[in-house]
Amino acid sequence: MNPQERAALLAGSGNDATSARVWVIIWSACILLPAVIQSVWGHRDVSRVFVFATALMAGIAIIERTWKGWIKKFEAPNAYRQDLEDGKVEVLRVRAKGAVAVEEVEDLGLSFFLDVGDAQLLFLTGQYLYELACDIGEDEVGRPGVFPNQQFEIIRAPRSRRLLGVECRGQPFRPSSTYRVPRREQRFFDLEDGQVLSGTLETLPDDLRKFGIRIEPSSAQGLQSTDAG
Repeated sequence: MNPQERAALLAGSGNDATSARVWVIIWSACILLPAVIQSVWGHRDVSRVFVFATALMAGIAIIERTWKGWIKKFEAPNAYRQDLEDGKVEVLRVRAKGAVAVEEVEDLGLSFFLDVGDAQLLFLTGQYLYELACDIGEDEVGRPGVFPNQQFEIIRAPRSRRLLGVECRGQPFRPSSTYRVPRREQRFFDLEDGQVLSGTLETLPDDLRKFGIRIEPSSAQGLQSTDAG
């Protein structure tokens, strides 16, 4: 693990823990807030309002403290901390014969299905792909896109599965087509970044239907071009 990969792992562990705590606090407040509203508008007794407000604050404080304990007890020692102590990375080397793109869904980032041979498809998804993707030749800062790519490496921390980097080492190409996920299609979110599926790019919609997932051709043209050749 080089210094850049270690820094990415440290940043990821802190961001994940903070995000999780924020959501716990928000959901706790949503659960307890109706009781407070009922106290304020349903009862004029000031003492009852004070009791409910105190209970709300105490509940949030207890959950926040408990969650910190969970983060310390499970995430750091069992995943991120062990990855940092071991200093090892997992490198997946990929040779792609072609690819199709899937438009972003709910701010989750771009998605690609890549043909890796032997009737297998590698699924990649995430915001990180925006920094790499080939789209009308250049990205937002004027650099040529480098993904999809005929040869690339995906670097992850083995225990936490944290993405540490993508190294493109071959010839970039644009996806042969672009799909979109229909509204209210929730099963698409069951696919995980880095998952390998059986199928081909030509039969992708039919292959995904076996998993109860629907996709359809997109009218977008920005990511469409030729295959890897």
